[in-house]
Amino acid sequence: MTVTDPALVQKTEEQNGRAKLMLEQLGKMGLEFDRNTGAVVPGEGVDVSSLPKSVALNGAADGQGRFYDAKEFEQVLEEADKNLRMAPADEKKPFAEKYKARDALETARVNIETKRCLAMIESSTPREKLVLAQRQVARIEYRLGTTALAVEEGSAKALEHLVVGAMPQFFGQDVADLVEKLEKEDGGSDPNLPQLSTALPLDEALDLLNTCGAANANREKFKLSVELLKAAERLYEVASAEDKSEMEDLHTQTLFFLAQTWGHLGDAGNSSLYCAKTTYRQLVMNVVLTADGKDLNVKETSLDVEDWTRNVMTLANYYASIGMHQQAEHCLQASAHLAAIFLKHTDSPDTDFDVIGLRENMAQIDRKRAETYIGILNLCAETHMYKLAGVQTGDDEVAEQPKDLIVDYGAELPNLAQPAEFMKMNYKEIISAVSYDFARKIFLSANAALERALKFYEFDGFVTDHIDLCLIRASAYGRLSLLESDEKRKQAMQLKRVQAIEPIMEAGGINEEAYCGLLKTLVHEIGSAYMDMHELKSERIEGKIKKDPSYRIKVVEAKKMNDFAFSAMRYFTHFIKLYFNKTSMPKGFDLQDRSTWVKLCVAPGKVSVEADEILGYLGAHFKIARLLSKVVQDWEGEDLGKDRMVKALEGSFERFEYVVSLAEGLQASGEKEMKDKLEEGFKQQVELSREMARLLPVKISRVIQFNQQFLGAA
Repeated sequence: MTVTDPALVQKTEEQNGRAKLMLEQLGKMGLEFDRNTGAVVPGEGVDVSSLPKSVALNGAADGQGRFYDAKEFEQVLEEADKNLRMAPADEKKPFAEKYKARDALETARVNIETKRCLAMIESSTPREKLVLAQRQVARIEYRLGTTALAVEEGSAKALEHLVVGAMPQFFGQDVADLVEKLEKEDGGSDPNLPQLSTALPLDEALDLLNTCGAANANREKFKLSVELLKAAERLYEVASAEDKSEMEDLHTQTLFFLAQTWGHLGDAGNSSLYCAKTTYRQLVMNVVLTADGKDLNVKETSLDVEDWTRNVMTLANYYASIGMHQQAEHCLQASAHLAAIFLKHTDSPDTDFDVIGLRENMAQIDRKRAETYIGILNLCAETHMYKLAGVQTGDDEVAEQPKDLIVDYGAELPNLAQPAEFMKMNYKEIISAVSYDFARKIFLSANAALERALKFYEFDGFVTDHIDLCLIRASAYGRLSLLESDEKRKQAMQLKRVQAIEPIMEAGGINEEAYCGLLKTLVHEIGSAYMDMHELKSERIEGKIKKDPSYRIKVVEAKKMNDFAFSAMRYFTHFIKLYFNKTSMPKGFDLQDRSTWVKLCVAPGKVSVEADEILGYLGAHFKIARLLSKVVQDWEGEDLGKDRMVKALEGSFERFEYVVSLAEGLQASGEKEMKDKLEEGFKQQVELSREMARLLPVKISRVIQFNQQFLGAA
């Protein structure tokens, strides 16, 4: 009686199945197996050289191939790696060494694949030897894939090697078709990306996936890139602790590539998440603490601190933009904390970081911190104004933000400060907490950060940055004033707003051609501040008249109102002047002389205004027209005030007419972008200008005939 070992039967069946499959694959490719010689030979009319290289059955010199023992194979890899790393000996042939390495690798690959194919058909070679051969082929394919990129053959070629080496279940198939299929599908929720085999060592598989992912991102195949990189991420996650020790740097690279690729796909959420993961891993992998764990060992820490702080600042910007204020502040705290630690060691002989660059990063961190605080302050002011107007803000639709940090750098940075209490609040909590005292705390934090930043960004050497910071401070005063109820304190804040930026203009030295855009912002902000001061003064006097209709405006009050009005008009006129060509400026024009600019109305064509600036340009004319309509008699000057008031009202009339005619002319010009801008942002002002042009002649007549006082209605 014959006893058959079930395991042996199963093994024989598996071998026969693989052999049958291999014979079928050979037949599809026009190849035949010669059982007499044990070689693979081409079928009738088949040119072996035309077969796909991925088949690797057309290059073995004897048609039978060979296996390599472990020691011999390592020597092949070592020699190839040496040539792949070698610098070019001839600049005219930059890839000569890499081609030499590739030739050696391809020879070994063809030999192994041919022998493995024959062995599978004959079913006589031990399985262990076939598995070893498969792993050897995978390691060769990994190097051929990275070499394809190095010699600029493109990511498709590299992806082909990835499929052949790391996915050997496709052995013998037309890999080019599979690669084309993957690229056409270009990723997605289920791109059918084949599962990786363990044939390739994990660190090499991870590196090849990273390389192919990055290469496809460079070809703008972002979805496919994400799928390849996600496969790399999964590979790391399932690896053992021992394997991970060799994959740590590669995994950080995977996360970095994913952050960039998600960004290219427009997914800011995933991009920021992977950026956070990357920066945290960079910290964990490169920061070294002192023996007691209470401080950083700067000498041993290999982190590129300048680059790291810059990246974490970018993260803070994103978190601030979606209302995650605590996480934004935590990122800025971590950046500042790490930079400060390194800057303490600037005198150390071991210092090898860019001290000036790091100091500028510190100033940028303070700037970002101020901008983040002021973002909250803006929200407070906006909410307060809506509440005063009885308008529903839609805060019920604001999404709750997570209270826990997405990434906690404090786990690796000892003594990291905690964010201010108000930074831990989300949008809904901030809206409910709006008060002057709450806003003042935010303002003081912003102002302190700006003060530190300005110490670095001095005007002499950092013109743009210095002015930007001053503008931010002015904006903060303006926002805070909206939450103040006392008129005198509101006026004081507006004055602080002016004092934050007007000295820059008075000092001179700003080149109009070099800094035209910045100057427009600067003079418009100063003009707006003076206009707000004029409005506050007007409201106060209107309040007095409402209480006592017989109240007469005092000379000192009238003079103050006019001073604010003319100061605002002078800066708005300066703003308009910046749109003129030098040749089209009116003769004798002088910003210090009111008589030359009160009636400054120019015909279209003498100024150059783009569609994205038309609202600001027309708005400046509209504001000047309004201010001219509100000039009051202050009984000073030769005309005792009356004649000057009439001239101002006439100037207001002409300006309102100019606004209407210019807006209508632009509407009729046929430029869609210009028409859309005016329709969306200036329709109400045009209607008001038209109404004021109708009413002002009556007002002028009453001033001339009855010497009547007006606060203005525009």
